[in-house]
Amino acid sequence: MKTYKITTQHDVYIDNYENGEGKHVNFYTLTSECKALNYQDAIINHFNNTVYLPFDFQHADIDKEQNLIFYSHLVDEENEKPSNYDIEKWKKGQKELYSNNITISAEILEKVIF
Repeated sequence: MKTYKITTQHDVYIDNYENGEGKHVNFYTLTSECKALNYQDAIINHFNNTVYLPFDFQHADIDKEQNLIFYSHLVDEENEKPSNYDIEKWKKGQKELYSNNITISAEILEKVIF
């Protein structure tokens, strides 16, 4: 197993069902280190234990030139996955939800031996 450092940068925008992303309202960065068999397992571990949102590689956009992964989540004001009830209210314009756009980077950490 290798030790990975996973960093996620989060750009949060007000999201409107009809008009899409609106005003930028928040930016933050989260970092974690974990032992994993590969970078995929390390990223899933980061989302489960640091971001607290689900992650699925099938819905991610991998940019091999920049060596980054892009992912987006619809979240509520607590940065949690909204309930189906909240999503239905949002679709009707009765609830404000947010688009949490996430840029993911992964590094392998190696111990230096002197």
